[in-house]
Amino acid sequence: MTATQEQLDQLADVNTSVNALPYEAAIGAHEPNDWWTDEPVPGQSWVCRDYVLAKADRLRAAGWAPGLLSVVLCYVETGEYHAVLAVDDGDLEPLILDSRFSQIYRMDQPPAAYRWASRQIAGTTEFEPVA
Repeated sequence: MTATQEQLDQLADVNTSVNALPYEAAIGAHEPNDWWTDEPVPGQSWVCRDYVLAKADRLRAAGWAPGLLSVVLCYVETGEYHAVLAVDDGDLEPLILDSRFSQIYRMDQPPAAYRWASRQIAGTTEFEPVA
């Protein structure tokens, strides 16, 4: 079962609305190490991992099962580390919601030269290498 048009529209809306939040790479003066948040906090960073959490929270609130959502870590074309949200819709490749792109894409068809590194094991905080 792949996503319906209604589900695809919902994913696109979440991706677009969260991507509209301003990116902030500067680390806040009192920001804890490895800071992750699902809502922007004034004076703190807001980066790719935070976009992932915000998107996952919104999708769970809209009824998406937590086991369908996972964090995927990769290296982008510049060699920098990056996090995206994977959504399993029953297709062979998950859908990816990415803070760098407005369009949702399949993991096997990224719009840039990504090198996938690891993916969260559904329902856990553990990661496994991407084959």
